[in-house]
Amino acid sequence: MRLAVVCMLAFCACPTASLPKLDAGTVEPDRDAGAPLDCPEFFIEPAELDFGCVLRGETLTISQPDFLGGTPEPFSSPEFVVDDAGIHFTPTASREFSASALLFLGRCVIGRQRVVGVGVGSVVSWNPAAIDFGYVVPGETRTASVTLTNCAIEPVTVRQLSTSSPVFSVDAGSVTIPPSRREPTGELINGERRLELVFAPQSFGPAQSTLSGETAIATQPMIAVPLIGVGGGPIIEVNPLMLDFGAITMVTTRSVTIRNVGTQPRPPDSRVNLHLGGVDGGPPFYALDPPDCGTLMLGGAYAPGQGLDTVTSVPLAVTLQPTGMPRTCTLHIFSNATNDTDVEVAITAQ
Repeated sequence: MRLAVVCMLAFCACPTASLPKLDAGTVEPDRDAGAPLDCPEFFIEPAELDFGCVLRGETLTISQPDFLGGTPEPFSSPEFVVDDAGIHFTPTASREFSASALLFLGRCVIGRQRVVGVGVGSVVSWNPAAIDFGYVVPGETRTASVTLTNCAIEPVTVRQLSTSSPVFSVDAGSVTIPPSRREPTGELINGERRLELVFAPQSFGPAQSTLSGETAIATQPMIAVPLIGVGGGPIIEVNPLMLDFGAITMVTTRSVTIRNVGTQPRPPDSRVNLHLGGVDGGPPFYALDPPDCGTLMLGGAYAPGQGLDTVTSVPLAVTLQPTGMPRTCTLHIFSNATNDTDVEVAITAQ
């Protein structure tokens, strides 16, 4: 990759009787000892050339600025080399590199050129390294995001973004990640672009895929983000499905047991627990039809925010008064179960 960089040297029409002061007041010697020279004063802009990040062992060249005939000495670090083609940066490790070189115009020191760059293992990276959507009830969806980062001094476009399984999807087919920038503190801030992904399982069981995309970087032509998720969720079991009170002469109570016999994640994941009530887990949890059939009382082990895992069960007590017999009614139990969101229990009494 080549990037043309124009560095302007502004001439000050005030000749001085000695070498210009550079680098916080230090007077640099000229190339050869001799009488003081009448050297003009120059200002280099930018004083620092930033190569951004470069893959270890790769070389990035910035075309050599026009130094008005000036020539640089070798840089103070071997990772930076200057020749007629420009200034080359070849990092040998994953770390920051910096160097400087004096610029001469004849025997006059006209400035100091500083260079900086970072060696990396990859130009484009992503966070998180892999996405785990956890357990999602078939027919529902869950969204997650991944942030692509670019540490180079030029934008990077990632094309042909896709997933290898139809139950996963990405919100863009192509994105351009902005270039990095250097803070005044010297910290290199990566360019970022966020992508949204969706997991929409259609059946029970594990699913996996890869978010992939193509780049124009010869040594990093692809990105690959692993995606995993499980189609799973709660299955409600109510036992018994019929309550026969028989002939009652006093207040009588019978109970049904509510249990989650669905997915058993390890480690436990409350997102796939059985939640009584509507989609949001709120009331009503249950109802009698007709409403005056009797009264209902749920066992104290149920916490609406937590729901029921596959270990816990709760009793639901149905109490009838010995009036208005015979009686037939229906108990409705509402939940987020994948097999039945409205379980009906038949109730009879004499």
